[in-house]
Order: sequence, then structure tokens, then C-alpha cells
Amino acid sequence: MNRDDIYGRLPYLPEMQKFIGAVCESQEEWIRRRYTEVALEKKKAGGKEFTYNDVKRKGQIHGESYKKNRNLIERLILELNNELFVTDNLLKHKVELFKINTE
Repeated sequence: MNRDDIYGRLPYLPEMQKFIGAVCESQEEWIRRRYTEVALEKKKAGGKEFTYNDVKRKGQIHGESYKKNRNLIERLILELNNELFVTDNLLKHKVELFKINTE
């Protein structure tokens, strides 16, 4: 039985549909997981920002998939930058201001 046979029979096999839904991640989940991994790698290497070029280079997504998921990808890039990189930059800036004010 090949993949198309399975997907063709899913509407008729609710138990199989539940199983496949439980063990397979959606494309959105995969994109979120993969891009988070890439952003964490970049942060660990000393990067200052997560960009679309990082997505192209290491995110392993191609033209049609990018077009289909463009809004998700752009939101995720902003979210990861705000969570991982902006917070660090703000903390560094606050530390620098503290040092200046205490000298």
C-alpha cells in the first residue's frame, strides 16, 4: 500500500485518520519547529537577528511552499526576533545605560 492509497482511504477509516493525525506534524508545526531551531543556532553563534536569508539558507523551504506559507513565515520571523534577539539587545542596552549612569 502506498501513501496515496492511505490518503485516499482516510475518509473511510477514522481510526487511521486519528492515528496519522497524532503521529504526523502539520506543515505549520514543522515550519515553526525548524525555524525555531535555526534561530536558536544563529543566536548561539552570536547572531544579532533572524532574517529571511536564514530561512532560505537553512530553513529548507522552497518557492511554492514559501508562497503558500508566506504569512506564517513572516510572522514567525518577527516573533523569533522579538523573543530571542530583541530581548537580548534591550538587556545589553539597559546594562550599558546602567554602567554609564553609575560611573
